[in-house]
Formats: sequence, structure tokens, C-alpha cells
Amino acid sequence: MTHRKIDPENEQGVNEAIFYELTTTLWGPALSNIAVHTVDVTAGFVDVSEAVQDGDPSIEDDTITLPQIKNLTAGHVYRVAVRFQSGGNVFEPLFVIYATR
Repeated sequence: MTHRKIDPENEQGVNEAIFYELTTTLWGPALSNIAVHTVDVTAGFVDVSEAVQDGDPSIEDDTITLPQIKNLTAGHVYRVAVRFQSGGNVFEPLFVIYATR
């Protein structure tokens, strides 16, 4: 099981299955209502969450662990959005995954 801190741009091999982690210290405590959505940018911003995400997000202290990302298509670009609430505000940071062989 591989865990990786999120960078704005990430490379992931098509045979890899990774749990990405988002540290939320800057946004504050008491995180709730977490939702993760993945779109295939290369295929025209198609929602592929069901196909490439496995499991549910979890929270520990100020870290959100995303569902495992897997089953990517080589040469495709994916945009992952992590929406959550903290202190009455809604945040939605985004990051990109470049699928490689």
C-alpha cells in the first residue's frame, strides 16, 4: 500500500494504486463533508470517479487520505477535486495526475 503527499502535478504509473494524502492545516480544524471526484481531462472532462477510485476518504488529525487511485489509462491526464468543509467554509483544492506506463 503506497501513500503519497499531494503535489499540484503528479505522475502515476498505470499499474500503481496510490492513496494520496492532503494536509489541511492551512484551512483549519473540524473537517467534514469530504467528497472526492476524479475526471479524465484527456477524454473531455468525463467523471471517472467510479472507475478509478477505490474506497472512501478518511480523516486523521489535519490529513485527509483519499480513496485509492488506480486503473488509470496511459497518456491520460486526470484532475482530482477534494471538497470539504472547515469552520463553516467550503474548500475544493484540485490536483493533476499524469498517467504513465
